[in-house]
Amino acid sequence: MSHKINIHDSGTIVKIQPGIYKVYALGGWKVRLGAFSMSLIDQTTGNEITSKQVKFGLQDRRHGVKAKQIATISVPEWHEYEIRFINPEDVQVYHSPLFPGLFDKPLDNKQLEVNFG
Repeated sequence: MSHKINIHDSGTIVKIQPGIYKVYALGGWKVRLGAFSMSLIDQTTGNEITSKQVKFGLQDRRHGVKAKQIATISVPEWHEYEIRFINPEDVQVYHSPLFPGLFDKPLDNKQLEVNFG
């Protein structure tokens, strides 16, 4: 199952199967994360699972838009999880990977979404 969630929607509850998931920023192929991170809180046990940022993420297309892998997250059990985004205002996504900020303005941060699954 694929999940697409706005980075400002902390607290969203999703049911996730066990596995290792790639987390993608949607909208462009150049991403600056700053202090951004993502975690899942198991609604059954209360355990927190934190994402691990990737240095060189894959470029892909997800939901018909450009997507850049920004992290991985390992889910040990099939449960409901609360998604938490830390410092979402730090994320900058640029449509083009070439010369971000020079010719290309970052996408509107309030509209940014991530995809995993």
